[in-house]
Amino acid sequence: MLTGAGHAPVRADYTARADLAAPEEATLLDLAPPAPVLRATRVSYDAADIPCAKSHETYRTDRYELRLSLT
Repeated sequence: MLTGAGHAPVRADYTARADLAAPEEATLLDLAPPAPVLRATRVSYDAADIPCAKSHETYRTDRYELRLSLT
């Protein structure tokens, strides 16, 4: 959809941090409070460096693995 609108993502900034689940999140993620979660935010940019997508995710820490390739 973004590509069709001329905004194909070419790079993204990704930020992740540890936090405690809010009560509603704990229920949705089937966790017993207080429970640790990993919160992530991703902002994608097109070739003109214009932000074209943003997402917020919350992960259970016992079911998520972060893998990075750095150059």
